[in-house]
Amino acid sequence: MEVDCYSSGFNQKVQLLIHFRAERVERAGVLKSMLAHTARYRATQLFEFLDVLAGRDEERLSRVATETGAAEETIRFARVHALKLSALLERHAGALPLETLKNKLVRGFLDAQRPRFGDRLVTRVQSFAQAVKLRVKAQFPMQYFYRATEVIEEARGFGAGVVIPHPEQFWPILLADYDVDGYEVWNPQSQRYTEFLIDTLARKNRKGWTDRRQLVFMGDDTH
Repeated sequence: MEVDCYSSGFNQKVQLLIHFRAERVERAGVLKSMLAHTARYRATQLFEFLDVLAGRDEERLSRVATETGAAEETIRFARVHALKLSALLERHAGALPLETLKNKLVRGFLDAQRPRFGDRLVTRVQSFAQAVKLRVKAQFPMQYFYRATEVIEEARGFGAGVVIPHPEQFWPILLADYDVDGYEVWNPQSQRYTEFLIDTLARKNRKGWTDRRQLVFMGDDTH
């Protein structure tokens, strides 16, 4: 499983991959409650994203519109469909699994409009929505995520392995002395620094910077 958490040393969100045998799930009660808390908190980001995109936070929407130079047609389309998606989520709130409440829901909903409105308009709207999402994520409070050390401690408590995914996005984590087994140096979304990351881990292993050898992992982005 992939877990969002907070690194106080870097003052940013990082992610961890937790690997464990299925029969150990019964021993992971504390970690499961931590993950449930994190999932609920992450879901609030989707609703904040929709609020901004729908114009309920006019100041932030206008700022992104100015920075991106988005056309009025693009902004109006984003507003209308953000309101539609918000209404659908409210109507079906009791029936939706928590794991579906992610930012990518907006992208999927907009893509579903392509047959009716055409690729050109929807692609422009997607770019604008992406800029809004990045603004919301950058301003999203981190203090309600569990710290990375807390997640690692709970995972180790029932014999799980811990891997750092997407280190090119969280590169300072390479400098941390976290109790992890290795790093994911490649996946379909993270390929740019693969050779650099492999060389960095090789140097760490040769120089004994960690208590045990760090492993190199590749991911398929389906975790």
